[in-house]
Amino acid sequence: MRRQNQDLLRVEDLAYESFLLGAEGWVSVISNIMPRLAVRLFEGVVEKKNYDKGWEIYRSMLLMLELLEYSGKAPQIVEQRLERMGFCSSVVRAPRIPLNDEERKKIDRLLKELNVL
Repeated sequence: MRRQNQDLLRVEDLAYESFLLGAEGWVSVISNIMPRLAVRLFEGVVEKKNYDKGWEIYRSMLLMLELLEYSGKAPQIVEQRLERMGFCSSVVRAPRIPLNDEERKKIDRLLKELNVL
């Protein structure tokens, strides 16, 4: 019998650890930015129990996960990535502050290193 309350991960940069501790799902911002990597991480750790491969994927994503979690600019980062994917404009509404050129370049660099840009 399945439990009524599922354990869901809600902190981006604790994905791997949360899956190891039994999280059955992920309320994920990163899946908007790197959907294939997010799925590979979930499948590798939760479904296939391939912890070494999961750790490798997680470590490759960690800088972006931390940026989303702690920058205070997750919506702006998502908007920039969605714009690059051709889905929308990266213009954000007030009171959000747009990303500056340095932040945009950093995000692009991280995405290029992950082969998702």
